[in-house]
Amino acid sequence: MNDITQTVNPKSTYVPIVDTNDRFTYIQLNKFEREEDIKTILNSIYEVLHDWDKAPTLQNIKDRFDVGTRVILQYYDDKIIGWWWYSPFYASDLINKEYELPEGGVYSGNSYVIKKQAPRSAGTRLYSHSIGYVLTKYNTMYGWMDNWNIAPIKLCLKCGGEIKNWMK
Repeated sequence: MNDITQTVNPKSTYVPIVDTNDRFTYIQLNKFEREEDIKTILNSIYEVLHDWDKAPTLQNIKDRFDVGTRVILQYYDDKIIGWWWYSPFYASDLINKEYELPEGGVYSGNSYVIKKQAPRSAGTRLYSHSIGYVLTKYNTMYGWMDNWNIAPIKLCLKCGGEIKNWMK
């Protein structure tokens, strides 16, 4: 656990990141839909992160929905550019429960933005929108990030979160 950073974003401290660009839209999915959009993101992952041996597959995505994991899809000018996953339990693969969260908690992770299609602010917008969205449904969002992945750590903090070891 030494190579990870854990974050906690309570509803009471959420701060949205203001941006006036209205070309972003979001769709929240509770079940497997929009297969072509999901395949677009998967293909980008395979191209950009070709050495990632645990990259999600289409079957893996279907399995995520089967256990209650959900996704927010991000669009720019009506083109898919990213996703942001969340689940009522912690699972590094978003399928197999590894840690029970406190009541009213949600785990969020495995975000991805297609950088060659997305504007520079896409990651910031994805995090701000998605954290705000899940905090309308849950009391606290829990994050878990590799230490090298500093951007999502900073975004969770900028949206009112704190670094806190919630998973022992």
